[in-house]
Amino acid sequence: MRIKRLILAAVIGFGLWGYFIDHQPSAHAETNAEATKAEYEAKNLDLKTIKATHGLVKRSGATLQLTIANGKNISLTDGGGCEEEDVDTCYSYGFIEHNKKLKAYLVFNRFWEGYQFLWINQVTGKTTELGDTPHLSPSGQRAILVNNVDPGFGFMGIEIWKLESGDPVLEWRYQSGCESECNSYSFGKWLDEDRVELIQEVEDHNYHYLYRPVGKVVLVRQPKWHIESQKQ
Repeated sequence: MRIKRLILAAVIGFGLWGYFIDHQPSAHAETNAEATKAEYEAKNLDLKTIKATHGLVKRSGATLQLTIANGKNISLTDGGGCEEEDVDTCYSYGFIEHNKKLKAYLVFNRFWEGYQFLWINQVTGKTTELGDTPHLSPSGQRAILVNNVDPGFGFMGIEIWKLESGDPVLEWRYQSGCESECNSYSFGKWLDEDRVELIQEVEDHNYHYLYRPVGKVVLVRQPKWHIESQKQ
C-alpha cells in the first residue's frame, strides 16, 4: 500500500471507517488475488451496514443505491477496472453509515492511489468530498479530519468542518510542514466542543508505520483555531 499509516482506532463516530481504510484494495497489492480478497471482505461488511438502514440503502452487485427524501435515488457503481490495472476505471464504493440526526449518508470511495469519503445529504442529495475520516464532535456540529499521508500524494494536515447546515462547510485548515523532516498529526479524541487532542508525530523510516508518535498537543477553537504546544 502507499505510504499511508494504518488507522487503528475505527470505532469513533460512524464506527466502521477504519476497516475500509485498513483493508482498501490497493493498486500496489502484492497480487491481484490479494486485492480481490480485500475487496470481497469490505463488501461483506458493507452489506451489514446497509441492512441497518432498513431499506434506505440497497446494493445490487457493484451498485449502491441511496434513497433521497424527494423520492429519488442516487446510484454509485464500482468501476471494476482494478484487476486489469485500468487507472480510469479502478474505483469502488463502500457504504459506511446513515447518520439519522444529521440526515446524511457516509460512503467510502476507494480509487487507484487513494481514497476519499463522500458525505451525501439525505434530503437534497448534495455530495461533499472529504479527504479523510470525519471525526464528529460530541454535539455533532463539527467534524475534524486529520490526514497523515506522504505529502507527494495528497493533503497533509488538519481540517475542521462545520455541519450545522446539514452539509459540511470548511471552517479551518492547517497544512503540516515538511522541511528536513515531516511533522504531522493524527487524531486522538474530542475533549469537548472547543478542544481536540492530537497525537504529534515525526517521519521515521525505521518505525513500522513511518510516522512515530512523540507526544500530544491540543487543538483549541478560541479565540480562533490554533494548536497549543503542550496538552492543557
